[in-house]
Amino acid sequence: MLLLITAAAFIPDTAHAASGTTDVADALKKSPVYVDHRAESRLPKPEAEALAKKIRDAGRPVFVAVLPQTP
Repeated sequence: MLLLITAAAFIPDTAHAASGTTDVADALKKSPVYVDHRAESRLPKPEAEALAKKIRDAGRPVFVAVLPQTP
């Protein structure tokens, strides 16, 4: 268990693949950018990570959520 927690600390913290609004809100507490797994083609992981870094470096409270289009 400790190994799993330690390993998770080294995974890039860009939020991905939450399912509901509470999950998205929780993910945005960890990273200013959330990309739903169904919308990754709109903002691929490397671009999401670069955007998250840019937001952090700016020091402004900006949050981005990329969600799939609903019918």
